[in-house]
Amino acid sequence: MTYVPLHCNQCEAAMNPYCPINFNQKTTRCCICGNTFPLPPNYAQHIQPNKLPYEFMEQSTTMEYKSGPKGGNYFYSYLFVVDINIEEKELAAIRE
Repeated sequence: MTYVPLHCNQCEAAMNPYCPINFNQKTTRCCICGNTFPLPPNYAQHIQPNKLPYEFMEQSTTMEYKSGPKGGNYFYSYLFVVDINIEEKELAAIRE
């Protein structure tokens, strides 16, 4: 993407399809820290359930941005989530 992603105003996580949107109040909730905050006017003005910004679309779980905030660069970071409520054999395989 060529524009700066929307970030949580508390933890700075980039918004993504797992961040729920309240279309009536024009807010979103960060899926990392749970902070709820208003969408900026350029998002709130046009957002609808069938007209989402790209980073909120279901198929946008992995994204690359060309620039960071104010032209800076981001460090790459990855968040791995593992459901530990699986068979011990499978969990052991993940640990290896």
